[in-house]
Amino acid sequence: FPTRVLAILLTETAERFAYYGFRAILTLYLTERLQFTSSQAISVYAYTTSFAYFTPLLGAAMADAYWGRYRTIVVFGSIYAVGISVLTLAAFYGDDADAGSKGVVSLLSFTGLFLICIGTGGIKPCVSAFGADQISSSSAALSTCSDDDGAASSEEEIQNFFAWFYFGINVGSLLSFIIIPIVKAEYGFGVAFLLPAVFIVFAMLGFVSKRDQYVIFSPGSEKGQTQTNSRGFVNILRILMETANRS
Repeated sequence: FPTRVLAILLTETAERFAYYGFRAILTLYLTERLQFTSSQAISVYAYTTSFAYFTPLLGAAMADAYWGRYRTIVVFGSIYAVGISVLTLAAFYGDDADAGSKGVVSLLSFTGLFLICIGTGGIKPCVSAFGADQISSSSAALSTCSDDDGAASSEEEIQNFFAWFYFGINVGSLLSFIIIPIVKAEYGFGVAFLLPAVFIVFAMLGFVSKRDQYVIFSPGSEKGQTQTNSRGFVNILRILMETANRS
């Protein structure tokens, strides 16, 4: 793979480590640090997970209609990094907080969780597609074969990319569930949240470092697409809203 594709693969692996890393100890944090009951902690865990899987709608809409994939990843990835940093700050602050400061710790914690859900959802629909853009463009530029052979080669490379992409997701997720609880047990919540924060920050820095090498399409400029069908997701939302208004 070109180095820009490797950067995308490493970014996704680190992002999954960060996301599942903080989730691995979130219920413990809510019960032990914020003094939630078990049922309350489970509810918050479920709500944040649901919200994180709803916000890709926002990321898809912004990428399709306004920003393109690269800018969407950078913007929402930055929000993600800020969110997990705020959660880490809350965890460190909570170590020495008295009873009167618990409200501040809770506010910081939920602010961080909200930003994390916005950030991780915003980049979710974009990273894999952006990686495929790099493979497709490289194959088109370098292919000296016939059209049929070139198309077959491009498809094989894309399949290879997605195989490694989902391998990275699984590796990042697995390592986070193994490492983060151990770190929490040894060093506390602050350090345990700090590790995912470091991972997402370095992931975004690594991703942005290849800015000059990426093939970046603006909305509507993808090969074979018109401005109308590049906004397909936005058009679907518009149709659903019009249908709901008429019913």
